[in-house]
Amino acid sequence: STARRRRHRLRGWRRDAVHVVTRRGRNEPPLPFSVVHESRTLTEDDITTVRGLRLTAPARSAVDGAGWEGSLRTAIGLLAATRQQGLAMTADLEAALGRAGRIRHHRALAAALGDIAGGADALSEIDAVRICRRFRLPAPVQQQRRRGADGRLRYLDLAFALPDGTVLSIEIDGAVHLG
Repeated sequence: STARRRRHRLRGWRRDAVHVVTRRGRNEPPLPFSVVHESRTLTEDDITTVRGLRLTAPARSAVDGAGWEGSLRTAIGLLAATRQQGLAMTADLEAALGRAGRIRHHRALAAALGDIAGGADALSEIDAVRICRRFRLPAPVQQQRRRGADGRLRYLDLAFALPDGTVLSIEIDGAVHLG
């Protein structure tokens, strides 16, 4: 079904080539539209089957893609988008990163997963939390729930409890949460 196929599809991250991961030494012939990567650490725990096709699980796919990415910001954004779109839980991403062995950006990706576990849903929110740390500001509450004027449940990107008891709320990517 279309819904099942889309379950493993990351929206907003189109790439021209299909990336294929094989166990080291398998010598898979590349197809014209594919890029083949060998892995020493690929295990059955990293594989899922969808409609008879063996695929790497979303968490492993995200970690591999982040490791192949030349840009650290794009790599972190890929992990954040994978979690935000519900394709993998943070714990699954952390476990996949732990099994992946030596990959590009490993330390920074692990730190970013800590921010994602803390509630950051997007690269811009990770940046905001890092700015708070850099300037030794109190840690904000992330994705704080509140009711909008229309009664709908909304999530604030960052909320700071001020000494006088008021709450400073910050929406990172626009006013979509504040209705």
